Amino acid sequence: MATKIRPGDVVHYDPSQHHCREGVAVAINFGPANGVVLVDTYWLSSVDKITGENIDWDAHRLTAAEADTAVHQFTLTGLRPAASGEQTSVYEPEHVFVVPSQHGHVKKWFVHPDAARSNRVILERQRAAVAAAQQKVESAQFGLDCEIRELARLEAAAADGAQL
Repeated sequence: MATKIRPGDVVHYDPSQHHCREGVAVAINFGPANGVVLVDTYWLSSVDKITGENIDWDAHRLTAAEADTAVHQFTLTGLRPAASGEQTSVYEPEHVFVVPSQHGHVKKWFVHPDAARSNRVILERQRAAVAAAQQKVESAQFGLDCEIRELARLEAAAADGAQL
């Protein structure tokens, strides 16, 4: 990474292996003796670990080669963890940040403190939901029409004495 990392920086990087590696790392300050170190987020499935408050030195620290591939994504400094049950999908995308772990199966969401509900985002999501529901209705109607035609064909064949 060409620029100096600061505590809370989140980066994407090319892991040297994929077993128990996320390809995302957070910069954590391990104190004066060890300094700021990039740690892969695979095992960092809680906010206190992601922010470095409850992490141990055994966490996967990036190698120098891995750190050289790091690309800065965002900084946790100044962001707040999303509250349990908080719908982050109502905010503008540039106000919502995700730190994945466990190959993306666990996600911790962080929100910019100025984030406010966005009418544009809410309406866009609802329009997409309406379009998806409309597509399901059209698909169901097509399926129903096919079944009605097949029933009519079978009834006509049975009326003509055919063995079904």
